[in-house]
Amino acid sequence: MYSIEDLDSFLRKFKCYEALIEIGKFSRKLFNEGKAFENVFVDLGNKSGYQTITQWGLAFIAFRAIMVSKKN
Repeated sequence: MYSIEDLDSFLRKFKCYEALIEIGKFSRKLFNEGKAFENVFVDLGNKSGYQTITQWGLAFIAFRAIMVSKKN
């Protein structure tokens, strides 16, 4: 299981707009192909494993990407 701190640390590696574009692409693919992607391999650097990814999960990841982005 991944913690919010693990996710935030991983998301800080990306520019916010780039992360949101990739999340959007994944969301569109998920919408067109099914309700969830099961057993997706996720590697956050210090932890890896398989996760089920849903639209709700993508929304949460997008929210966290915005929250941890650098404020200019």
